[in-house]
Amino acid sequence: MLALFFQSVYFFNSLDFGYYRGITTLVIGFVVLAIVLFLIYITVKTILMKKNMSMMSTVLNEEGEIIEILDDLGKKGWVLIYGENWRFISEKPVKIGDTVKVLKNKKMYLFVEKIDPF
Repeated sequence: MLALFFQSVYFFNSLDFGYYRGITTLVIGFVVLAIVLFLIYITVKTILMKKNMSMMSTVLNEEGEIIEILDDLGKKGWVLIYGENWRFISEKPVKIGDTVKVLKNKKMYLFVEKIDPF
């Protein structure tokens, strides 16, 4: 965005025509709009991430069901707890459909262990 801004200022201000100065103002306006929209996006994303982090503590010691495995070892994937999908890490391999218990959370991951059915 900065490159676009500086290129437009350099190129269009070098010409002494009123038409081009209007285009420079338009380009500057678009660059400012893009920066504002980017800042709004980052703010909303940060707020949602903090909300998600605070909700992670509510699922500690809860049980869930493995719904998707992301690696070949069966140690990373998605677990379903109270109708919400959470990313998990397990020390031991798990399979889809296994019931797991949440031990702790760290950096948007739940650490789980498999619960034996008997």
